[in-house]
Amino acid sequence: MKKLVLAVCVMFISVSMFAQNRFEKGATKTVAEMTEVMSLTEKEAADIYKIELASNMERADVRKESEGKQDVISAKMKELNQKNFLSIRIIVGEARLNKWFAHLQAEREKSKN
Repeated sequence: MKKLVLAVCVMFISVSMFAQNRFEKGATKTVAEMTEVMSLTEKEAADIYKIELASNMERADVRKESEGKQDVISAKMKELNQKNFLSIRIIVGEARLNKWFAHLQAEREKSKN
């Protein structure tokens, strides 16, 4: 019985660590791209990394809580995006954030073609 409980605990911890690692990789990738596009300082990058990591975790929670309810997921994601972009705007300013938005738009256009 003890071995079963231990195995379940180890499995739970590994799954949690895998999920955390996935969120960290996503945040790292996004911040690296933002740093390239907006010429972020180390402090700005670190601050945005924290925002992105928390955002990735919140997004996963929204998807889990709202399984199959696409309209609810979309509304909550839009709300999260607005909150995150407001926080990032405070860190980098309007001009550099607009540069990021232009980059995202160009990437979307490129992927359509």
